[in-house]
Amino acid sequence: MNDFLAMGGYGAYVWPCFALAAAVLAWNALAARRLHERAREQACRFGAEIRTETPVARILTRAGRATGVVLENGDEIAADVVVSSVDPRLTFERFLEQHGLMSR
Repeated sequence: MNDFLAMGGYGAYVWPCFALAAAVLAWNALAARRLHERAREQACRFGAEIRTETPVARILTRAGRATGVVLENGDEIAADVVVSSVDPRLTFERFLEQHGLMSR
């Protein structure tokens, strides 16, 4: 305890900073969740269908454009727009057949 006091009570300053950092992180997480919810609401309002926890086997293409997806359970979903939430490399290497892509 004497060592703590000899350092000028450093721990007394660390705890409020830690609490502030935790509060900022919690606020950021809440703000991100609200942003996600609002974006989802707006997309659905314009006719989007958002599915989560639905594994995709491949992205369907025709004439160099994505036209839908095939789910791992075999269901096919046609779509005007397909959005991938994985990185581009994984999207192109795992989910797209190379013959269906346009060359640029």
